[in-house]
Parts: sequence; structure tokens; C-alpha cells
Amino acid sequence: MHKIGFHRSHSHSSNEANEANDVKDVNASGTGTTFASINTAARGTKPTPSRDGLSLIYTPSLTHPGSKIDGIVCVDLGVVSQKNVEEVVVELIGVVKTRVMVSTGETVMTFYGKNEFLSQSLSIYRSSDNVPPSSEVVQYPFSFTIPSDHSLPPSHAFQSSSHQAKGSVQYHVKVTGKKAAWYKSNVRLYGPFPFLPFDDGNGVGRREMKGVQTRVLREEMSMRKGLLFGGHAKVLVEVSLPDLPSLPLFTSTPISIRLQTFSKPLPHSSSSDPSSFTFPLPPTSASDIDFILLQKTFVNAKGNTEKRTTEFSGVGGFGKAGKGLETVVRVGDGRGGGEGKPRVTVGEVIWVDEGGGEGKEGRWSQDVSFDSSFELCGSPSFDMGILEMHYMFELKIAFPGVGNTFKMKIDPRRVSSGISSTDLIGKVEIPPAYWDVVDPDDDHEHYDKK
Repeated sequence: MHKIGFHRSHSHSSNEANEANDVKDVNASGTGTTFASINTAARGTKPTPSRDGLSLIYTPSLTHPGSKIDGIVCVDLGVVSQKNVEEVVVELIGVVKTRVMVSTGETVMTFYGKNEFLSQSLSIYRSSDNVPPSSEVVQYPFSFTIPSDHSLPPSHAFQSSSHQAKGSVQYHVKVTGKKAAWYKSNVRLYGPFPFLPFDDGNGVGRREMKGVQTRVLREEMSMRKGLLFGGHAKVLVEVSLPDLPSLPLFTSTPISIRLQTFSKPLPHSSSSDPSSFTFPLPPTSASDIDFILLQKTFVNAKGNTEKRTTEFSGVGGFGKAGKGLETVVRVGDGRGGGEGKPRVTVGEVIWVDEGGGEGKEGRWSQDVSFDSSFELCGSPSFDMGILEMHYMFELKIAFPGVGNTFKMKIDPRRVSSGISSTDLIGKVEIPPAYWDVVDPDDDHEHYDKK
């Protein structure tokens, strides 16, 4: 009989003594390049080497609310009897783990946090059931169902570059061989798999953005070419994105960036000389614009917190692609630009009269528009208290002169999975890096003393 439990958060300090545990991590082979439907996307099924008479067979598919997790535990009756294994329990686990290192002088303290939000268990073997000792290997099938709970978080893994902070959301099957003697380490096998929640109400299919309204964000910046002298020029920037409560993964998302630059105020006598417009000239190449995805992470372990921001540059084909971009973004088709290159439209230089309508002075102006698209493919936004992650975009455009870098933050509101219960027949192409989040934590002994 399945037992479902929901547990409160708790944490441990690394100063506590660590138990020795006999652990076997179950990892499937494969490259994870392109997968079929979300129900069947898998990295292969194969038995793992036996550990004290136990082994696990399962398929590490990408899962969602309502998914079934099926597998087999192989029990070598002769070996488990010899190793005094009294009971074998299979569990379905969903857990958030955090780690924060705190320096106080020359001492470094490491703190750990844990929130086990999903737990189902099934006892499949007991030595007290009078199973006769033999050399036979018996296969015990098991099946769990992930609850249809839209609040379940996505699989995710984070580690700061300084290694001071670490956090993960993990889903796995856990097999425990409980031994009779208290001083004997239990046998543990782990079978991890990734999980994505359903989208929470965008009403937009993963591959369909037609007809979606657009929201436009505007910002203006004044600047001068010299540090102290000269009139102020200005730059006006508009960024257009789909007007949705959240941006869905695995969906080509259009983006438009329009820049309009204005010279410093000039006398009307300059209105016949466009060559007098020398600053600030708008960029006409996407390589001169940085559009960056910021992944903001909050980690809490026993009240010790860390906030980290990871930058991924090169979104939408703007600027230079930075390290790790392919783990969170796939560049779109550029809406006609081809090969993910933004389409550029350069306007004419025009004169704009100012000065109260008397035409005594004015400004030269030019506008440039960039149209592109991008496809998010990392983890959706989530908040589990001790571990939180959300996204922000940042636009940067450098103009000549000191302090003349235009910066604009764009809030996508949220990032959601982009999949729904009616969308399971479609293909979800998961990048290989997504499978990195399913590895069992190698310092699990600090969290789990069972």
C-alpha cells in the first residue's frame, strides 16, 4: 500500500557526525539530445550492478503531474539473507536541498537545509515473511503516481561560482535495504529523473504566439559626449514582448527593440546639415547590443542566506553568446532574419523642431529597430522557501563617453513550463544540460539520516 506524506522543512549543521552509508547511484546512459513525447522521453532502461543483493531497473523519463513511475527491484534472496537485510522499501521522493558556507575569521561553517515535499513508500520484501533462502533473484515490480499538484516545483540545480551556495530540487526513486544490526549501514539505491510542472494558465500553446497582445516598455536616458560640458543628447528605447502572465518554455518568443537617438539641441541653422549629427548615433548591428538573461537565485540553509545572479548573454542573437547560454536559451529564427540573426531596420536621419514651436532650435534624430526571437529551455520560475529562482532580462547599449551605457531591466513576470495536460502528444526537445539536475546530491548524508 502506498503511503503519502508531506514533511516540514528542516536542516542540519555539518558539525553533526555523519553516518556511513552504503550508496549506489543509479544513472542511465545516453546523450539526451532529442526526445519524443513528454511521456516517453527517456535516456534508456537498464539494470544497475547489484549492491548487497539489490539492484534497480527503471526508465528515467521526463515526468509531469500525474506521471507514473514504474520499475523493478531485483532481490537476490541468497545475498540479502547473507547480508542480514530484513526489509526492502521503495520510495518516491521529491526534495529541496540547500547548502550555505559561512566564513567567520579562519573558520568555515557549512549549513544544510532540506524540505521533503513529496514522499510515497512501498515495502516490497521482508525476511520475516518466511521467504526460503535460495540463490534465486526475484523481481519485485513497483509503481508510483506523481500527484496532480500544480504547486510541485520543477527539477533544478544551482551552485555558485565560489561554491559558497548550492541548491537543488530533486526527484528520485529510492530503494533502501534495511539491515538487522544497528551498526551495519543500510543499502541505498537512487534512481533520479527530471520533472516539469504543467503551465498554470497562459492559454497559449508551446509553439503558438500568433494573436498574443504585446506589451511595450519604454525608458529614456540623457547623456553628453563630454564629461562636464556641452548640451545633453538623449536616447529613447522601447522593448516589446508578448503580454502574458508568464513566458512559456519551448516556445519561440518574439522580441522587438526600437532605439531612437536625439542629438543635443542645435540651432536651426544646423537643420540642413545631417552630417552635424555625430552623437549619439544608434547601433545598426545586433552585435553592439547586449540582451542578457539574469537567473536570480535565493538559497537559505538554517537561516543562513545567499543571493546570487547568473548572467547568460547572447539571448535572441544580440551581442556575444556567453558561457552556458545553451542551458537556458535556444535562439529563435529571427522572425525572417534567418539562423537566429535579428532583422535590422535602419531609419533615415531626420530633423525634429524644438523650442516652443518657434523653430529656433531642434535636434537630429534617427531610429533603428531590431526584430528577433528566443526560446527559453531552462527551469521554470519557482519558490520553495529555502530555495527560490526567478528571471530578469537586462538590455545594455554602450555609447561613446564616460557613463553613457544605457541599461534597462525587463521583468518577464514569470517563466512557466509551456506544457499542459492537453499538450502531451507534442514533442518537447530537452537540452542535454537539463539532465544535469537529476543527479543525486553527493553529500546526501548531511540531509538524510534514515
